[in-house]
Amino acid sequence: MPAIELSLDDKNTIVRELQRFLESEHGLDLGKFDVEFILDHVTTLAGPFWYNRGLADAHAVFRTKLDDVGDVLYSMEMPTITH
Repeated sequence: MPAIELSLDDKNTIVRELQRFLESEHGLDLGKFDVEFILDHVTTLAGPFWYNRGLADAHAVFRTKLDDVGDVLYSMEMPTITH
């Protein structure tokens, strides 16, 4: 699995929101560098769990859609003469 990397815009957005959260909920006034360090660490630790969950969710959707295709194909079968 490749490393989980955020776009610069996404990372900046998350850092700003984390700064706001840490300030409003915990009274912590952390700079951008400190919050980026926390975000990078959390991404390294939790990212694979979130990634795997996304894969599992995608797999479930795919499996459901594949079952739907199977049902459609079954409904298209032509009757055959049996003796």
